[in-house]
Amino acid sequence: MVHVQAGDTKANEPLMKKYGTVPNGYPYLTVLDASGKAIANQDTGSLEDGPNHDPAKVLAFLENHQASYLNAQEVYDAALTQARLAQKRVFVAFEAPW
Repeated sequence: MVHVQAGDTKANEPLMKKYGTVPNGYPYLTVLDASGKAIANQDTGSLEDGPNHDPAKVLAFLENHQASYLNAQEVYDAALTQARLAQKRVFVAFEAPW
């Protein structure tokens, strides 16, 4: 997740243009694929129920644009192979998404 400060729209115009982002309210969501291409732009007003965001609507949006799960061992092995070929080191960080 990347937070973009919306207060300075002039400074963020190139970024917004790159992703086809046309916010008509904030917060505004843009989902990118693995190559950095925008696959979804969403104002959050439509995810609200009254004055709050509706958890079911937000979850449905996120699930609809969820990335495929990757096999960690395959990703790790491919990274090691690529690093070995490029004669580079690998930094491994074990983290939790929450």
